[in-house]
Amino acid sequence: MKKIILSLLVILLLFEVYSLFFANVPQIKYVDRHTNEIKTEKVMAQKGLRWLYYDPLGKLTLNALIKRKFISDWYGKKMDLPSSKKKIKPFVKKLNLKNTGNLDNYNSFNDFFTRPIPNLGNMIDFDSLSIVSPACGKVLAFENLSDKENFYLKGLRFTLREFLNNKKVNIDTASVFIIRLTPADYHRFYFPLDCQVLYSYDVGKDLYSVSPIALKTGIKVFLENKRTITVCRNKFCNEFVISEVGATFIGSIIQTYSKKTVKKGDEKGYFKFGGSSVVLIFNKNRIKMDDDILLNTKKGYETTIF
Repeated sequence: MKKIILSLLVILLLFEVYSLFFANVPQIKYVDRHTNEIKTEKVMAQKGLRWLYYDPLGKLTLNALIKRKFISDWYGKKMDLPSSKKKIKPFVKKLNLKNTGNLDNYNSFNDFFTRPIPNLGNMIDFDSLSIVSPACGKVLAFENLSDKENFYLKGLRFTLREFLNNKKVNIDTASVFIIRLTPADYHRFYFPLDCQVLYSYDVGKDLYSVSPIALKTGIKVFLENKRTITVCRNKFCNEFVISEVGATFIGSIIQTYSKKTVKKGDEKGYFKFGGSSVVLIFNKNRIKMDDDILLNTKKGYETTIF
């Protein structure tokens, strides 16, 4: 533990020097679906991300220490302690969060961070032919991708087969949604439609950031990060995949569902502290994607959902 603390102190010192003299932080643009405006995302610790993913010393620190699961586990346990409550109010103020409830009622920072989405039932379209987002966040959409085709995401190339890492999954050409959750979003995730859960498995071990700042470096984040892949079946869509992808300081992906037959909007689980992503994969021609999300993706923008 002393070595971890010493390493973190050295990292903080190097980062402060870098922030003062060298930091050039790229902006993350997205489309607000309610207004159709292009906005700039407020990023937590963006100078730190820039340092870790673009500076030679930062990259060394990232690969030697920060991406390791034990660091995220250690930090996650700190966020479970009652003493972490003091971080809640500054966090809410910095990100200008709304509908947080009485902040004094939370027992720890993770207790606040994993709070449920309020009035979720009022947001769900219960039409059996509609698919709802499994999480609050910003989405990219891709259609008709073959399992051997390079999948291009913010400068990163990989295939569905590499992502799934399992030849048994019955998907060859797919429509894919990637929902990125920022620290400002709710971090519970839900089933997007009525379905049967067939099986689930875990792959990956590292915990890189899923921020576009990190993705642009070419690191194979979605292939190396820890992720849970759940294969389900719906009577209209046949087999489809829901995958939760961990990220830096996401030491835990918690699955809370217990039944094999679930309804749209039923809770599937939650992430503890940090940013993360949920990926939906459907077989070709089984669903129709929203035109605005597809168009924004082609232009290089994520779209807000929820």
